[in-house]
Amino acid sequence: MASISEPFLLHSYAVPSAAGPSSCRGLPHVQANARWGDAAEVTVTVQGDGIHTIDRSSLHAVSSYTLGPSTFFQSAAVSRVGKGGKRATYVSIATASDIKDNGKTAWVWPEGSEDTASRKSIELSYPAQDFLFPTSLPDQVVIVSPDGSLTLAASNLDPIQDLSPPFTITGRAKNFIFPKQLQTVGTTPGSTHQAVLLSFFGNEEGKFGVRVVRVSEKKLTEVGWVQLDDIKVNDVFSVSCEAGGNASVLVSSGQCFSFQISATSSVSYSSSSAPINTSVSKSSLEAPQASLLSLMSTHMLLATASPSSRQIQLDLWDTRYPVQLASYSMALPANLPEKFALYLSHATSGQALITLTCPLGAKKGDSKTRSSIFIVPYFVPHTSSLINALGRLQVSEPQASQGDSALSDAERGLVRKVGEALGSGASDEAQKTFMDWVNLQPQATSNGVHAGVEQEDKSDEEGANGVNGVLNEDSDEATLTNSREVNGASRPKPNGAAFKKKALLHLPTALVEQLLDTLLVPPQPSTDAHSFILRFLMRKGLVSYSMVKGEQKLLDVLLERGDWPGVVSALQGVVDIPESAVVRVLLVGLKDTGAAPPLPLPNVVAAVLAAPVTRPALRLALKEQLKDIADVCRVLEVLQGWLVQSGLRGFELDAQGAGVVEVDFRPKPRIDAILSFAETLIDTYFISLLQHPPARPILRELSSLLAPQLTLATHLERLRGPLEVFAKRKRLQKQSGRTKAAVSRFEEGRRRKRAQEEVELQVGLYQVEEFFF
Repeated sequence: MASISEPFLLHSYAVPSAAGPSSCRGLPHVQANARWGDAAEVTVTVQGDGIHTIDRSSLHAVSSYTLGPSTFFQSAAVSRVGKGGKRATYVSIATASDIKDNGKTAWVWPEGSEDTASRKSIELSYPAQDFLFPTSLPDQVVIVSPDGSLTLAASNLDPIQDLSPPFTITGRAKNFIFPKQLQTVGTTPGSTHQAVLLSFFGNEEGKFGVRVVRVSEKKLTEVGWVQLDDIKVNDVFSVSCEAGGNASVLVSSGQCFSFQISATSSVSYSSSSAPINTSVSKSSLEAPQASLLSLMSTHMLLATASPSSRQIQLDLWDTRYPVQLASYSMALPANLPEKFALYLSHATSGQALITLTCPLGAKKGDSKTRSSIFIVPYFVPHTSSLINALGRLQVSEPQASQGDSALSDAERGLVRKVGEALGSGASDEAQKTFMDWVNLQPQATSNGVHAGVEQEDKSDEEGANGVNGVLNEDSDEATLTNSREVNGASRPKPNGAAFKKKALLHLPTALVEQLLDTLLVPPQPSTDAHSFILRFLMRKGLVSYSMVKGEQKLLDVLLERGDWPGVVSALQGVVDIPESAVVRVLLVGLKDTGAAPPLPLPNVVAAVLAAPVTRPALRLALKEQLKDIADVCRVLEVLQGWLVQSGLRGFELDAQGAGVVEVDFRPKPRIDAILSFAETLIDTYFISLLQHPPARPILRELSSLLAPQLTLATHLERLRGPLEVFAKRKRLQKQSGRTKAAVSRFEEGRRRKRAQEEVELQVGLYQVEEFFF
């Protein structure tokens, strides 16, 4: 299953006060890339500073070439490993204290150079934009100029062959080189070349395309150039490509186009799928705040920054279908420049580099601003497959909304009838119209059989009778039931019949968006049907936070209405709610600013604990919005009370014991969620809490509660191994739904003897055998 883990900081560098030469205006302050031939090290180019090589595993600098504040670079420095395992580094110099300002000078640190003074200065025939290394040709380098010219050179940069561009290019070329393999673009069984180079740039008319060149020993062979659809070079934000020719292009409108590049006797392409619609913030091409990175097969990593929410959204896509496989939200560093750019690059298989930097000559905004480099761990399957994509179709569909034009006549009729019924105050009629239409829709169950909604648990219909109920956290989806106990004695036990499969409802995104417009605009007045239909859609996972357009977002409307059951369903069922919105819910509970009667603070805190959040983003949202340390103490007191009441035993508190009153719902806070939220609060406000006298008793009580548990956890950890076999057997029994039949002593002895004989036939984990030849 594809996933993105929490990024961590590799290094950060202070932004220089000097703007640099005019030839470097717009170039990034910091550029980072993995070392060619050794992915364990990252080469970082810092304008006005020098070149640094950092070990990814230890996060420490392996070597540094400090060149002074007057040195600025025309290209990113790149390093490669030579035959002797030593590092060689290449960079193009724009200006330095001891060279002419013509941009044609390259500095080379030969293999084994450890100090700054060991560099060699070489004069090129033109400025160098990139140095590319064919891994199978360790003694040769491909030099790329800004005008698209290519030079195949020896390792000391002595030219071997020049290859001019097919025409006068426009835009800054993006270049990729891949070693010859069976799956590499432009490779056939009889191919004699060693590598393939792809350059993406525009022609004289401003149309964007790709050039393919084969690289052989001491020879460059032109294959051709082809225009990619009708993309304009001035609209391109980011482009990336992988060895198989799967390329992705992100344009300023937010659309991401995918292509399959082919190169035999000439260059051709095919569009892989419909373009993916993304939310790209308005930023110039000089400082793009969106970037993409092609991974294995048709997988792609997309990063988009939102300065308003101070967050970066990371998404893993499979462009073949297209579906969003995984996503992650990280907070922007507080010391980032006012005008910044975002770049993605490869670190190694399973890790990417994300560089947050400012273009040279841009406004810094603060003397303490820094450019930062993060490592993003991720996992994607080696190949694209329909099985991996099937479960993610519904999640990624909101990225490609098509509006009312995509609705069928029946769907338009549903929206019209529901809207008319709600407008006339006929709440029951609107609810019945919607549920009747849903019951007629085919739904795929988990075993592939199509079924109607009536096969599901009737909690949806029960919740329609009133908004006051019990929050059911035992099911996979949070539901609001009408006064039915959960995890208690009154819960109905399953009968002997086969367990029913829960149906998976799928509605078109355009229909859901039209229903949301009907349910949320205008925000008031609202009826029970407004809340019921909206909760139904959220519990089914059909609602995305970005579907609600305008200044008022989903939670803002629900809080204004005082629809707390809807707020709870949104926190539990809408996966892309930003942490800033979650904190706003907490503030409403603290300040009692909602439209409905004030809700007890334990209820609000329990609802917030149910929301999926990432800790860095939550800390940032808390720091920006929750500034009253007295309110922080109130929340900690609620958490502390729950921990005292539970004695830190078990995983779930009883609702009544948690101090939660039955107003609209009775949440059941989980112990792990309580501890996680308390830890986040203390991490965010620790210094302020120490300086606030009323907070000290709370901190002492929490410390006295947790210290013995840490010692107990250390002792209990020793039982994990011995008890694992019993836990595994218990899980198997649960899965089968019945207790296994007892085994006779004779049968048990026979099985044990057979297992012992099997063990003796093979070399065990701690056995040793000798072999003589």
